[in-house]
Amino acid sequence: MADWPDIAVVIVTWNSARWIPSCLDALAQSRYEGRLRAWVVDNASADGSPDIAERHPIGCHVIRNQRNLGFGGANNVGWRAAASDIVVFLNPDTEVRPGWLAPLAERFQGDSSIAIAGCKLAYPGGRVLQHAGGVLYDNAMADHLGAGREDQGQFDTPCDVDYVTGAAMAVRRSFLESTGGFDDRFYPAYYEETDLCVIARMRGLRVVYEPRAEVIHHESVSVVRGSSRFLELFLRGRVQLLAKHFTSADWLLRFLPFELRWMRQWLARGLRARVVRSYATARLGLDRGASRGQ
Repeated sequence: MADWPDIAVVIVTWNSARWIPSCLDALAQSRYEGRLRAWVVDNASADGSPDIAERHPIGCHVIRNQRNLGFGGANNVGWRAAASDIVVFLNPDTEVRPGWLAPLAERFQGDSSIAIAGCKLAYPGGRVLQHAGGVLYDNAMADHLGAGREDQGQFDTPCDVDYVTGAAMAVRRSFLESTGGFDDRFYPAYYEETDLCVIARMRGLRVVYEPRAEVIHHESVSVVRGSSRFLELFLRGRVQLLAKHFTSADWLLRFLPFELRWMRQWLARGLRARVVRSYATARLGLDRGASRGQ
């Protein structure tokens, strides 16, 4: 491709000293003919994460937040500081493959209707898939396609998807500017990227999965998946997404039947109370955000 777009990679750290060296080492091996710059936005780490990033030979720009702005807030700081055509958001516990970036750039250059593109993520070792695009159900439960399956090439076809994970996602800058980026009412984490994907699709833009963009992801190092804290944040984010985008008819005709069926089939009795509580806390969070003019 003759005219490669400028790309900025934004990595948010929070006590990520264990992971950021490997993340930046892998990023430095990226084969990309266009302009590529790395930005690390640190959420007031106590373990020296920003110092480690500053010393890395990749020469990344480091922004030090005075407090933890969460996933969305810190990523917003990063993309606004980075002047680039495409912004790629990476988690610090990821390791990209050398040829990962050019396929993403090609997708954006080849189709102006693409707002967001996601990567193929695998667990350490690269044999077991973690994410090959995502599907969003009528109760806003989100599923990673391919999760837990051995990678035998069955997810090697690019396609449109409901959403992609924010652990490794590329977004057109003009779309970020038109939306304001991530909604920080989802603070501190979960469903911000899903919200952005929903907005893109509501505007008639495309969210795509690009399997040639391969990334290793250690997953959930800030909040342990399955922990009480994870469940609290995940369930709250899910209901915030519903409250933000669903009409009264959607709640009645789509959400309620699916949610009741899901709760009967999949939820242990001890979790049902948590799910119900998440409805109230999510609504409260959105109301507080609205009072701030968001």
